[in-house]
Amino acid sequence: MLISKGEWQKNKLMAKKSHKKARQQHRIIAIVIIIILLIGASVAAWFVFNRPAEQPKKNATTDTRSYKERVGTAVVDADQKAQSGDVAKGAEIYDDLIDDSTDDRTKAQLLAAKASLYVDAKKYDQALPIALEADRLVKLASLSVTVAHIYEAMGNKAQAATYYEKAASNVNPKLPMADSDKEYYLSKARELRGQ
Repeated sequence: MLISKGEWQKNKLMAKKSHKKARQQHRIIAIVIIIILLIGASVAAWFVFNRPAEQPKKNATTDTRSYKERVGTAVVDADQKAQSGDVAKGAEIYDDLIDDSTDDRTKAQLLAAKASLYVDAKKYDQALPIALEADRLVKLASLSVTVAHIYEAMGNKAQAATYYEKAASNVNPKLPMADSDKEYYLSKARELRGQ
């Protein structure tokens, strides 16, 4: 099957037109794809540059240090207020610190310090519930001793003896003077019970 030269040229021309048309279609498709990519990149860039800035994450070390510094300054201020006769203002300062505290041990220590403001002012009725709350939060001999001292100052020997015994049971055995502290608290409890 032979084709004539005219037919061959006609087929060749049609093939050229077909290829030309296909190339034009490919160019159009490529241009459309490029336009879609440009629009997508523009939208993505708009979202990236127009979203609200993220808040920096808090550094726990920095927060703790600033909290400790604040506590140190506030404790001195509270004690000065109480010593100058404004126990209520000193207690208010401790209340703010207690509200900001995040762990029971710190809270208990701040409560004990607040209670001592009232003890120093001989306001034992106000000191007692605060000291009891501190003792309830954490089992530390020093907190139980604070409660025992308040009960003793109020004349309630039985409760004072109970808290001295509790202090003896809360003594940290790893401390260097643990045995003598424990014996002292137990002897104090015996003395208050008249034994």
